[in-house]
Amino acid sequence: MPIDITYGWHFQYLTTLGLLLSMLTFFFAFSADLLSLQTSANDGLIRQLRTAKETTSCVAVPAEVLITSLYFGLRTIKSDLVIPDWAQLPLILDLSLHLTPTLFQLVDFLCFSPQWVISEWQALHLSTLLACLYWVWIEKCRKMNGFYAYPIFEEAGFYGRIGLFSMSAVLMVANTVILKWLHGTRQRAQSSEKKD
Repeated sequence: MPIDITYGWHFQYLTTLGLLLSMLTFFFAFSADLLSLQTSANDGLIRQLRTAKETTSCVAVPAEVLITSLYFGLRTIKSDLVIPDWAQLPLILDLSLHLTPTLFQLVDFLCFSPQWVISEWQALHLSTLLACLYWVWIEKCRKMNGFYAYPIFEEAGFYGRIGLFSMSAVLMVANTVILKWLHGTRQRAQSSEKKD
């Protein structure tokens, strides 16, 4: 059944939700940058937009890394776990949806953004909440449509889905920790170069 006519539409896909979050993050960044070019711009609004960008970035970047890792990892193992036979994508579209957003988010965070203030404990709570919310959402869509958008959810069974969502939450926390470390390492390297 074409996903266009199902309950939840394309928002059943984690990829689409990740793209939406990335677009929101870049919208906040673009709006703040655009407003800062105006001499009469409201500094308070610019600060709020930058704060919104940094807040959404704490979720968007680790989520995009997770989505890309899961997608290409599962696709390498067994393609039909993530892509039904009727939904094969041309390579350029596949890379545009599943790799490009991650690359843009990584470059933005590592090169142009301040360090996140989220702790590992907060990242764990946030990742667990997001995993649970997505699970509830896909179960609702499954109930309405009679199938899961991703074949892996059907194949894994109930306990497999528990493992899959738990592992995904842990991987997202690991992404957050690793990305914060990379960002800090890059900042320290830049600081030492400036001193020399």
